[in-house]
Amino acid sequence: MKYPYEAVANTLAKGAVDGARSFLGAICMPAATEFGLLVEDKVRFWRAKNALQITEKAQLLLRDKDISGMSAYPRIVMEALDKGSWESEDKIQNKWAGLLASSVTPDGEDDSNLLFVDLLGRMSNMQVKILDYACEFCNKYHSSSGWIFGGGVVANIDRLEQITGSTDKHRIDRELDYLRELGLIGGGFGGGFEADATDADISPTSLALQMYVRCQGYVGAPTEYFGTTEENPEKIFREWENKKVQAKQSGKNASI
Repeated sequence: MKYPYEAVANTLAKGAVDGARSFLGAICMPAATEFGLLVEDKVRFWRAKNALQITEKAQLLLRDKDISGMSAYPRIVMEALDKGSWESEDKIQNKWAGLLASSVTPDGEDDSNLLFVDLLGRMSNMQVKILDYACEFCNKYHSSSGWIFGGGVVANIDRLEQITGSTDKHRIDRELDYLRELGLIGGGFGGGFEADATDADISPTSLALQMYVRCQGYVGAPTEYFGTTEENPEKIFREWENKKVQAKQSGKNASI
């Protein structure tokens, strides 16, 4: 749900407010002061509403769990609410709520979600949509050592436009490049578009799968969450690579 103060927050983020305040200060200082207070109050109200929604979503995720005597690492709570309060998009708020919920532990000393708080805070809405699709539709297994791995997701530009809601192929390319730089796609392959094709490998890495699980509010092992079976990674990656080549040759694309 969008709130009327979102436009104000976007303007603030672009630095336009400082320019307006400077202009008003030059022609009427009292007006500049009043303008600053007005914007600050509205932005705080908008952020407070977002933080409240995230908190309520986290409570819902924990509704069937007895958390009496449990707590979350303070830094995680503060950073999640601070960064999450800038998001009014329901899908992104759900992620922040999941990280809050999965941070609640008996001793409150588990700071492992700080990694995911940092990653989510650096991602765009479009990147979250792509990663969710990749994690939900990829094939998932675990090795003999118990490590989760996944992949086999190839999508062409048409599919990616549907996933992201954008027809800007160059932006989609940038978003994939950044996801690869964050270490979230490229599980077993390169990740992103090939130079001579409009097909993109968006296979999630192990880190991405673990982040996805924590963002659902789940604190157990990702292999348990997904119910993976044991496979040899080298064998599976080789099969996926062969299927990717075949899909490219036939012009098809999808989960492989």
